[in-house]
Amino acid sequence: MSENNFPNDGAVTKIKSEILNAYHVLDDLTESKVIFNEIDIGNDKERMYYSLSDAYVPLKYIQFADGEVVFSAISDYIDFARDYYHRFADKLFGEEAFDYLFDCLTDKVERFNLTPYLGNQAKEKYLSIFGLGEEVNIPFSNIQDSTIPFKSDTANTNITHSYEELAPDNVYYGTVFGNQIVSIVGCNNAPLQSPTVVDIGLETHEDYRQRGYALSNVAAMSNYLISNGHVVKYCCNNKNTNSIKTAMSSGFKLVANEKTFWCVNS
Repeated sequence: MSENNFPNDGAVTKIKSEILNAYHVLDDLTESKVIFNEIDIGNDKERMYYSLSDAYVPLKYIQFADGEVVFSAISDYIDFARDYYHRFADKLFGEEAFDYLFDCLTDKVERFNLTPYLGNQAKEKYLSIFGLGEEVNIPFSNIQDSTIPFKSDTANTNITHSYEELAPDNVYYGTVFGNQIVSIVGCNNAPLQSPTVVDIGLETHEDYRQRGYALSNVAAMSNYLISNGHVVKYCCNNKNTNSIKTAMSSGFKLVANEKTFWCVNS
């Protein structure tokens, strides 16, 4: 997958707006092709803490489909982010750029008593963000009879080891055999009642893979969400070829690439 192989369709603008808002970047700033967003989190301006992963994020950047780049960095690293962009503007997601990023930041974070997160060791990995916003792009032929919608009150047992605690207000789609959910697609952000980009996740039990169940459930969930006015967002790391294949086979288009430098307390 080429790092510059981006589409330019309706899903891009809506997904971009959601991501930029999450970084507190105003819409009137998005005309710029490169945005440097200094993170200010109250009295603690030295670190950006991400509670879901129990880690600190000193620097993150996203390259969108239309060439726009957003850097979000804690105040101490905003100048580093500017220099980094000018050095690697044409190859932000290349191996040379990653080596420079991690070598420099690994040294810098020491004074904050932080260490790079072990998950960063595969430095060439980054997040690929896919979008689907139009019903016409949904491959309805993928939907199998075994795919059904359900909620948290389902009598079926989820054996996928994902979404083990079902949210009471969310709708899920899954492949069911007997009373077992062997493949599931759920939503990672809520509430679904608000018009937004909805991030979906999926998992299939290892004994039931390579049978088209994930494709079936993604298509059914996408149809449900788009029919209710949402754009569907699908994320995976760029090394997960099976997940990328699922996204592309389900009608999704690559919208952006995202790289995060994670740290933990020493």
